[in-house]
Amino acid sequence: MIFKATKLIEADFKKSGIKFRVEERESTSAVVAGFTPKNGSQLRVQFLSNDDDNDVSIRLFTLIKATEDKRDAMIRVANECNQQYRYCKFVVDKDNDVNVEYDFLLRVKDDNVGPMATECFIRIMKIVEDVYPLFMKALWS
Repeated sequence: MIFKATKLIEADFKKSGIKFRVEERESTSAVVAGFTPKNGSQLRVQFLSNDDDNDVSIRLFTLIKATEDKRDAMIRVANECNQQYRYCKFVVDKDNDVNVEYDFLLRVKDDNVGPMATECFIRIMKIVEDVYPLFMKALWS
């Protein structure tokens, strides 16, 4: 099922000229938009919705894929980024991947969902551009 927020984000991304695709999953629907940070590889930002109440979770999985021996360094950089940036959260998961997360407030009004998603996508791209070199330096040092 394609949820309402997914449709609202799709409409705003089309209007804004953002390249994306819509994915229908078992219990969620998603708008997925990609970008490539300087000196990096393609990243996918997912706008996930699991109901018609405009509950949207934004996830960028595997910003950096680290090894176990680099886990502490990735956590240190993630914590530094979390202190500097308030609009998204950096986490190191059990597989040592650095992920970026952002959650909409619950029950956002319909006319705000699309513009919020567009703004969040642009903001995440800018933040990732800034922090990507920090993670890469920690990965290779």
